[in-house]
Amino acid sequence: MSNAKTEAGGSRIVPFTGTPPQPEAPGIASRAVMVNGVRWALVEYESGVLRDEWCEEGHSGFVLDGEVAYEFQDGAPTLTSQPGNSAATICASSRIR
Repeated sequence: MSNAKTEAGGSRIVPFTGTPPQPEAPGIASRAVMVNGVRWALVEYESGVLRDEWCEEGHSGFVLDGEVAYEFQDGAPTLTSQPGNSAATICASSRIR
């Protein structure tokens, strides 16, 4: 995982283009960068891929292409985000497909 570069005034550049994609799970790869202890990632999912594990941490993201759907372990309605939209989950057991 790369670290962001500090620019004038404490601003940061997040260098996704200089960070090679790393496999996270079958069909999922990310370019991850740490900024002030927070993981920023450009994540690519192959069509139809579903993470096996449930995550207890909240997530936020912006969809560039395709569609991202968050499923919740407690049966709450699926949260789906499409290109040009952001989505955020709040520390609930969720997984992404």
